[in-house]
Amino acid sequence: MRNAEYWAKRMAALMDAEMHKADIYGVDVAAAYKKAARSMQADIERWYAKFADNNGISMFQARRMLQKDELEEFHWTVEEYIKHGQKNGIDADWKKQLINASSRVHISHYEALKLQCFQHAYEASGSLEDGMHTLLQRIYMDTYFHTAYEVQKGVGHGAPFAKIDTVQVNKVLSKPWAADGSDFSERIWKNCAQLVQELDAGLTQSIIRGDPPDKLTKHLSDRFGVSEHRAQTLVQTESAHFANQAQSDNFKALGVKKYEVVAALDSHTCPICGDMDGQQFPLSEEEPGVNAPLFHANCRCCKAPVVDFETSGQRAARGEDGKTYYVPEDMTYNEWAKQHA
Repeated sequence: MRNAEYWAKRMAALMDAEMHKADIYGVDVAAAYKKAARSMQADIERWYAKFADNNGISMFQARRMLQKDELEEFHWTVEEYIKHGQKNGIDADWKKQLINASSRVHISHYEALKLQCFQHAYEASGSLEDGMHTLLQRIYMDTYFHTAYEVQKGVGHGAPFAKIDTVQVNKVLSKPWAADGSDFSERIWKNCAQLVQELDAGLTQSIIRGDPPDKLTKHLSDRFGVSEHRAQTLVQTESAHFANQAQSDNFKALGVKKYEVVAALDSHTCPICGDMDGQQFPLSEEEPGVNAPLFHANCRCCKAPVVDFETSGQRAARGEDGKTYYVPEDMTYNEWAKQHA
């Protein structure tokens, strides 16, 4: 009979593998935000260069209207922003603002720079949303089927379970799960809106003070850094949630009645997770944040099934047609998935 330690190790290893995907994607997220910050810095430096005093400008200078050739160039740039957003995803409100800007016949240097800075924030968020959807879809499906494989490997008999497809997964991903009532997409754009507000305030205050360009770009780049950290937390937390959701959904499909909390035990384990480690609860009473992961942002805890089936050299499980099929000891996940996933 498999003991609790066996299940904890197998499920923890599965969670680690799925969260590694989030870690890898996190590198791309960091790169996107750093690229956006560099592009913004270049825009600001070009903007300062247009004025006689490159060490600081007044609000009066900033509010000078774009000349005819500058306005044409600005309109071309906005059109490129709109086309880019249509291809890569764009917030609906921001698209309206871009369309309005493209039709204006008068706009100041200051307003043009603000729009450019905001665009970099929206581009970073748009790429994050597209990538996050793909990541979470993959994590959910991989966790769902790997959980079934691990349970069938570890027990002598398994119930038939329903297969899932991308349509079903997308329904899961679109369902709000946290107290704020937002899904991951809405959280991404909330983070973007917060960044835009910080850029707006920082840009205005710097010009009022007459800050030199290096001071302004450092301040705004720091805001991108904070937003990047929030985005990284979002990636980790959403990934861990949907991995845990996939576990729960598959446990239900397999007929598992109870689960055990498995904390990611290391030097960073918080007291909450440490106290919950090893506790068992009925699956029907699962409540994330109370008796099941996630217990906090960046939580990497997971669940293990509580089962009492005898194991043997050949492990049996019934297929969707109700017939029993055997899972040999040496069958790999890929071999199993070809037949049953």
